Amino acid sequence: MKTLEARSARPLGLRPWEVTPDSSLAEPGSVGGLAAAIGRYWLLLAAGIALGMGYLWFQSRVVEAGWRIRELEQRESRLLSRRAALRVERSRLESSAAIKARMEEFGIELAPPRSDQVVRVARPAASGEASPAASSSVRPGETVFLAIVR
Repeated sequence: MKTLEARSARPLGLRPWEVTPDSSLAEPGSVGGLAAAIGRYWLLLAAGIALGMGYLWFQSRVVEAGWRIRELEQRESRLLSRRAALRVERSRLESSAAIKARMEEFGIELAPPRSDQVVRVARPAASGEASPAASSSVRPGETVFLAIVR
């Protein structure tokens, strides 16, 4: 206890802002100790306010992110249901009945190709050598595109 009293300029048990009649704060014109104590508490108060404001800012960002996530999840749900509806519509439009109905609507008639409209190409032999009936310009493994002209 004596070592604490020797280090401290004020009696034990007093807080920094408490003034005793025999302390240096009681002397006229001497407010250095009181100003330092008040400065420390203002600094602590400012730090507390800054931390509180930082916490509130962070919480508002978390709430905004939650709203954005909810909006995006709702949008995803709407897009998934729209995609499913479009798949059903595409399947309906690709059906043979729908294609026939559209062909009748536009007056399109399909008929099998005549024999003079078909070009026959012999496939090359599997061994890599062209068969005698194949065209010399077609190599094994090559894709051949044919155009049917009316």
